[in-house]
Amino acid sequence: MEGNDLGSKDIRLTKDTIVGDLLETRPELLDLFLGYGFTHLADPIARKTRARTVSIETACKIHGIDLDDFLAALKRAAGASL
Repeated sequence: MEGNDLGSKDIRLTKDTIVGDLLETRPELLDLFLGYGFTHLADPIARKTRARTVSIETACKIHGIDLDDFLAALKRAAGASL
């Protein structure tokens, strides 16, 4: 499975998905990001600025989070909320 269709904005959930685009489309996923330590995303300004320029892969590298584990968790959460 390469990615999950996330609904109306036709965003695919992959390592290249932009964090800000994902959270704009699926704001319910914010708690998962926060739980993995992306605490700066609690700030709406950060979500509207920095998060719009960073892919999930880059964000995981910056924060030392296992990409495959995080993507799997995102896909589970996205699937559960469809």
